[in-house]
Amino acid sequence: MEIEKLIVKDVPRTFGGTFERPSPSTSKNRLFNLLKVYSLLHPEVGYTQGMSFIAGLVLMLFDQKEEASPGESDYLSLMIFKSLMTECSDWYRFYSDNTPKLFLFTKDIRDHLRLNHPLIHKALLDHNVILESLLASPLFTIFSNLIPVEQSYQVLERYILDGDEAIHRIFHHLFRVYESEIVRMDCWDMQMFLGRKMYERAIDSCKFFPNDSL
Repeated sequence: MEIEKLIVKDVPRTFGGTFERPSPSTSKNRLFNLLKVYSLLHPEVGYTQGMSFIAGLVLMLFDQKEEASPGESDYLSLMIFKSLMTECSDWYRFYSDNTPKLFLFTKDIRDHLRLNHPLIHKALLDHNVILESLLASPLFTIFSNLIPVEQSYQVLERYILDGDEAIHRIFHHLFRVYESEIVRMDCWDMQMFLGRKMYERAIDSCKFFPNDSL
């Protein structure tokens, strides 16, 4: 019951209210139903904030496919969401107890910075910046709460094809693009930039994806 309350609370806030109607409390809301079914199928994961964005993104992606009926679209969305979260990936570990994947993922990013961008690595240490707290939001939603839906589709498709490596490549690319700015920032600006502004800036300047022009 507590999980249902969390889902009901989060659904209207997902993608600017895209899934606000019908009301989640009526159990006729597609996003609510997908998340509830998943939580029942995988009680070891249940539901955590952030999952609604990925589930909503999958639903909207299948809505674009005219050949699928609403029922087929919802079923396919559930199958893809299950695959992304649990069956063909371990993304669910971002949401399980103690978020083990968040710490492993940020360790990999930190190691990459230490080897390839030592000035950024030093700046993070000098300012005592904790990457885990800054990268939680973009990772928990695969960026979809920070960038437009069209680009979110592209991130999702890349993740389906290449798994974690697709997300790592985006981070590596962004740190390369903005290195000269990051190393000059104070602690506050650095946290604001790495937590949100870097992704928004990259989208606005068409530099978000590794194959975008530099």
